[in-house]
Amino acid sequence: MKPRTIQSISRALDVLEELSNSPQGLGLMELAEKLNLNKSTAHHILATLVEHRFAKQNSSTKRYGVDSRLIHLAHCAADNLNVVQEAEPVLSRLAEESNEVAHLMILDKGEIVYLLKLESAENTHSLKLASYVGMRNAAHSSAGGKALLSHLDEKQLAEIITERGLARRSKNTITDPDELRKELSQVREQGFAIDDEENEEGVRCVGAPVRDARGRVIAAISVSGPRFRLSMNTVRRRLAPQVVNAAKEISLCLGFDETVTV
Repeated sequence: MKPRTIQSISRALDVLEELSNSPQGLGLMELAEKLNLNKSTAHHILATLVEHRFAKQNSSTKRYGVDSRLIHLAHCAADNLNVVQEAEPVLSRLAEESNEVAHLMILDKGEIVYLLKLESAENTHSLKLASYVGMRNAAHSSAGGKALLSHLDEKQLAEIITERGLARRSKNTITDPDELRKELSQVREQGFAIDDEENEEGVRCVGAPVRDARGRVIAAISVSGPRFRLSMNTVRRRLAPQVVNAAKEISLCLGFDETVTV
């Protein structure tokens, strides 16, 4: 049996949804017409929401919009979503689809820290990487790390380069700061990063950023595999779209909607 609902609360929630979807705000009559409410009912709902700081009225235009308390609650709810919990099923599926090793990582003090490492259950030839949950690694030489670095401002990036340096991990590692900045600019533009044997010889990797509800890049995911299975054509045409789509799916689970400006 479907539980009974309270009509006034349902209407108030409808009002909040309309206000949230209207960046320019809504007038009283405009809102009443959109929700098929009479003017008096709409006014009482808005007055209640304003009193509790879920809505506010512009003194000049008289239009209504969402207020700080609603935004605060939305951010608190988003912050409480566990990125590992939300990412695990998506990353597990990505590992199965790619038949390679998938990672979830964050940036901490200029290094990446692995939060998840998942492999295909049926992949008997899976690449045996030395990575493990909790392991720290250089950011500049890994795909996930570059995906994270690409969304830092110049001051943050400069501090990491100064403090951590750009140690050579292989003959392909980017060790020049200007070259790294050029690479990160391309990563931002295309939406994914590639590690072409830069962290470990014989291993290629693709990484993409994960965003929270506010649009902040808070993590990255990546898929790694051996060079003999992952040509650069395979990396760009097959693997990169899979990783980008998985990162977008996790971001959506965390409350990020790329069609909405936060």
